[in-house]
Amino acid sequence: MGYLGGLLVNRIGLPKVSGYVFIGILLSPTVTGVISHEFVKSSSVIVDFALAMVAYILGGNLRCSDLKKRSKSIFYVTIGQGVGAYVFVAVGTLIFLHLDFFDFAPRDIVALAFIFGALSLSTAPAATVATVHEYKAKGDFPSMLFAVVALDDALGLMGFALTIAFVKNFILDAAVTVPSLIEPFVTLLFSALLGISTGLVLIWLLKYVREKNTVVIFTIAFFCLTFGFAQQFNLEPLFATMLLGVTVANVIPGERPFMYVEKGYEVVVFAIFFVLAGAHIDLSLLVEYFPLAIVFAIFRLSGKWAGSFAGGMLSATPKKTSKYIGLALAPQAGIAIGLALFLERIPAVEQYSVIAINVIVAKTAINEIIGPYMLKFALKKTGAISS
Repeated sequence: MGYLGGLLVNRIGLPKVSGYVFIGILLSPTVTGVISHEFVKSSSVIVDFALAMVAYILGGNLRCSDLKKRSKSIFYVTIGQGVGAYVFVAVGTLIFLHLDFFDFAPRDIVALAFIFGALSLSTAPAATVATVHEYKAKGDFPSMLFAVVALDDALGLMGFALTIAFVKNFILDAAVTVPSLIEPFVTLLFSALLGISTGLVLIWLLKYVREKNTVVIFTIAFFCLTFGFAQQFNLEPLFATMLLGVTVANVIPGERPFMYVEKGYEVVVFAIFFVLAGAHIDLSLLVEYFPLAIVFAIFRLSGKWAGSFAGGMLSATPKKTSKYIGLALAPQAGIAIGLALFLERIPAVEQYSVIAINVIVAKTAINEIIGPYMLKFALKKTGAISS
């Protein structure tokens, strides 16, 4: 049903993910009840598997040879748009929630402001790639856009990890000490070491493997193991699995360990994942928090544009690229939804997961409508496409 829903909305110009989420909402416990509360609660293993695959494939997009060509521009634009989105969304959320539209305690308002700031960082790589390919865009702008999107999601994972560490201390009234500030960086360091180590082992194994199905089995096994080990030792599973992908991509030539997985399993896994994401939605809460989703979408796009423009100017990036790349970063779906779902697994912040999921999915619905059009507009203005 999810897949058919994706095909249906694709006919009217929307990405398939919108159809998956819509079907999930339709089947959810709060609408038809076809999917029960119990099933939703017990579906964490499927969510984890999908997130592990996404993180691995994202890492595969970070190839050093591609990043070297425009390293200064890519770095400044990536940092600029990330900081811009985080600050704009956090401040916008703080102001909006203080207007007393919602009955939140001051502590919850601050916590949600930081959480939404962290969730604003990532950009939907699938929607971006699909739109660029659909219009057959060529030139420097699409190449730089792909690099920024890949690094953007890496930045999103790191920003999320650091933010959650801070919010947990804030909620638990723990004193902010030097060790508590260093802890997230230590966690990320060990997560990176785990991902690199499992990546090197996978690379060694793939030297002796040529048969397609065996490559797929080893690859899936290793990104699941990396994700699982990171969870077991309280590390950052998404970051560790992404570093696994980075390691493999920069040592093994070609796209064999990525293409086989993407082509064979991506549609199935993402259809199930986004249907489950939709099934987590409480329709009454979705309506209630829709104004907050609109605020989120407006401030996120404004922050992306302002930050990327500033970063482009500082790095002497061509003016057209600096001016329009922020608009091209409008699409946001999978990673943000996955991180919102992941909140319910983290002690001390799990109470914010329901709000986050409903706001992010409502905002995704907005972005799935305007995002592709904003990206097409940016491609046209930079000369990447003619019409």
